Amino acid sequence: MLRQVLLKDRPGKQGHIKLIGKGYEDMELKYFFLYPGFFFTNQTYRLTDYIIDKMSNLKLYEVCEVLREKEHLSVADILKLSFFNLTKAEQGVAERNEQDKKEEQEEKGGMYLFDRYEEKHYPGFLFFAKKTFSKKNKSGESSKATTASWIEAAWLSFALPLVTGARVVVTEEYLPLYNSATDFLETVVLDAPHQSIRYLLPQSSARLRLDELYGHRKLDSESEEVGGAMAALSRAIELHIDTERVGGDLKLERFPRIARNMEVDQLFIFSFLKEQMRRDKLDQIPGKKARHYNAIYRQFVSYYHFTKGDPMTESTTRHEKVTDLYLQFYLPFNDQKTNDKKKWPSSHAIVRPIDIAAKCILKDTLNLTDEEIKIEMFQALKSWLDIVDKKGATGRVIAHGQRQDTLIQQFVETFYEDVFLSYAEGRRSILNSRLNRFKGGCEAVFSLRWSKKRQETTEPVGGEEIHPVNAATSNGSDSHQ
Repeated sequence: MLRQVLLKDRPGKQGHIKLIGKGYEDMELKYFFLYPGFFFTNQTYRLTDYIIDKMSNLKLYEVCEVLREKEHLSVADILKLSFFNLTKAEQGVAERNEQDKKEEQEEKGGMYLFDRYEEKHYPGFLFFAKKTFSKKNKSGESSKATTASWIEAAWLSFALPLVTGARVVVTEEYLPLYNSATDFLETVVLDAPHQSIRYLLPQSSARLRLDELYGHRKLDSESEEVGGAMAALSRAIELHIDTERVGGDLKLERFPRIARNMEVDQLFIFSFLKEQMRRDKLDQIPGKKARHYNAIYRQFVSYYHFTKGDPMTESTTRHEKVTDLYLQFYLPFNDQKTNDKKKWPSSHAIVRPIDIAAKCILKDTLNLTDEEIKIEMFQALKSWLDIVDKKGATGRVIAHGQRQDTLIQQFVETFYEDVFLSYAEGRRSILNSRLNRFKGGCEAVFSLRWSKKRQETTEPVGGEEIHPVNAATSNGSDSHQ
């Protein structure tokens, strides 16, 4: 095969790929063609070729580790990733361990395949291929890694323009799609990518301009934030690894679920957070985690709804608004204590007002009018608060009399208008299907609000009221893209 003759995974004749047929196809090769933005001079060509040649195996888990510590992705974060080997310290380590690396490559081969005949390189573009290390299933056979190969290839193609300054085309075809950069205008072209990647692109086309790739970045004195498709794919990878990873296996074959749900409804982010809590057997969402995931939610809302004016409108933060309203007349804490600290409430107690309000809407089979449904919601909440006030149910009532009635009425109006009519499109079946993810968002907001309150007071848990926190102060700036 022509590809086997030209491509090698390490220097020397021993680097030739000796696989044929199914074994060769199972490598899930993705071919990268790097075109200069204008033209390659001898110096820029050699520099880009050096960077590509020095790349080590791509580690998506490292990307996830970097993102966990930061609210925003920056150019510096990408350039400092170890597999680009761009720092002097890393190059020094690489030189000291050159012999060990050579022996390791001789054993299993590298991730990247190159045409090593440099004197015959076509000066119009640089070319290499990336293979995917397949994993073996229980029967001992290697499983297909189609999804994983496209996730890795897409992320690498998004990062390479930042690192090399070149345009990138990724394809499964060995022959180049274009002779030079004058044949296409976009910065990155993905040729027939996996559907899970398409879910995370700003439009149906897999041809990305610079603003679609990195968003409208804002410069400051310290860093340069990266948005657009690069940040969206990186965050989706982080969510997937946090939710699906089992030990050292990233389970990338399950990535389409994460990507698809992110496009359908960004509140799925909080569903993934709840999955992690159940898996780790945690009773509460840590405040730091809630803050981080709320910031991710805002980033994805800004990304998917950038054409609809200000994305951070009341409709996209309705879960925060609803939670702030009911926390003014009800707190889910009771008087039980553990080690002289009030016990953290259950998820059921935290979102109990939402359950009651939603039940009044879902059980309606009498074709009541809007006002009649609101009256029923008001009475149900009022009766329940009376039970809570008499210690007949978990929680504590913190508003009474006329103030309580006013706050309940505000909550009912907001829930009916913003959640049922807007979020659920006025359809009970949609409300029923989306209720759990909405409650997950409300629980994360409660954890976020309470974490902030605990930082402002010495009281471990408890208090009389959680005041609404301005979104800008709890999540940083809203300009995530």
